[in-house]
Amino acid sequence: MESIYHWGPGDIGFDHSYITMSGIQYPPYAFFRNDRLTISPSDAKFWKGGFYKMASGTSIIAEGTINRTGEGDRNWDSSAYDMILVDETRKFIKKHLRERPDDPFFAYVGLSAVHRPHSPPDRYLDGSKIKNRYKTAHLDMLGEMDKVVGSLISIIERNNLEKDTIIIFASDNGGLGASEETGHATSGPLRGSKGDIWEGGHRIPLIIRYDGIFPANEERKKLVGLNDIYATICAILGIKIPPGSAQDSISFAKYLEDEKVDGGLRKYLGSWEFSGPRVDLAIRKDNLKLVHFPLKNNNNFELYDLNKDISERNNLIDKPLVARNDLLLEMYEELVAIGPCPMENKDSIKCFSISEINEFHDCQWFKRKRKRCDKYIEGNMLCPSTCNKFYENCKKKKLHKDHLKKLKKN
Repeated sequence: MESIYHWGPGDIGFDHSYITMSGIQYPPYAFFRNDRLTISPSDAKFWKGGFYKMASGTSIIAEGTINRTGEGDRNWDSSAYDMILVDETRKFIKKHLRERPDDPFFAYVGLSAVHRPHSPPDRYLDGSKIKNRYKTAHLDMLGEMDKVVGSLISIIERNNLEKDTIIIFASDNGGLGASEETGHATSGPLRGSKGDIWEGGHRIPLIIRYDGIFPANEERKKLVGLNDIYATICAILGIKIPPGSAQDSISFAKYLEDEKVDGGLRKYLGSWEFSGPRVDLAIRKDNLKLVHFPLKNNNNFELYDLNKDISERNNLIDKPLVARNDLLLEMYEELVAIGPCPMENKDSIKCFSISEINEFHDCQWFKRKRKRCDKYIEGNMLCPSTCNKFYENCKKKKLHKDHLKKLKKN
């Protein structure tokens, strides 16, 4: 039977891919190669929640508050996932060097570590022990990740590519909090965990290596976001960013080369947490972080000095601070401009493409017929104050002006 087509990496520019739709967490429990399912649908198996002894270790299909049962490859083994990706990356680079030795390549490797279900392999590719080496399966997966990163770098070095390759290691969100079993805190001293508005929810490691270009064993302390990597890579490679792309990406390439060259870096970094109808917001400027709870406890603000209080325990919002009022107003107005409740400037958004119908329109087009907001995704993405109900409520209640008044009183 012909493989099922899956909208995937090939549609956004990747020449080759080997992925699952939801890592090891959700069905279908099967790989897609170059956007096509690697098994015949008739050979699929329905996986119930439980533990399954497989070749590399114990594969887990999670169940409980979220039912993750579903169809997949009958040979599915969550414990082998990251080792499979190492082998696939090795094969890809070998093939690329054989067939296109003069062309650059880009490889993105998205690991299962350290996502639930925590199912480390018994042993790694080199035969070294993984499972039960540490106190929890979570920590075992963290140990395996260390070996995976080492393997990927070894592939680069064995092919003599280290002086011509930019290596970026990063996470996508904060940790899982503290473990009651071991006392291990995945976010260290940071407050909160994955998805929280606090630093433990979104502060991540970012390690970049480019031999001969970026100095080794140095640290950088200025504010950057993952969204800045796009512009940074383009700057390093001398690629001009197409109009309309990377609108919230700022290059920090020169800063990587020399910490003294810090001009042009971002001044602010915003974040927000969506919890049902409530949206909590925060913005960083240098060492200061302003947190805003618009719909909680009568419109609360909190302020932290992260240089002195990385755990965000000492709220300074009511404490004397030199030029605090002007600074807070500046930070809040920036948060309103980039966050989920801006007072939209009518001239800020011009015509853009409506993908499904291949036509160009602006926000007024959505405003004339609000049903278009539900039909075309661009409405909520690019015209939020027209299409998104939360934005609309903000404008009706004039929350923006009320927030400013409260800050001025402080």
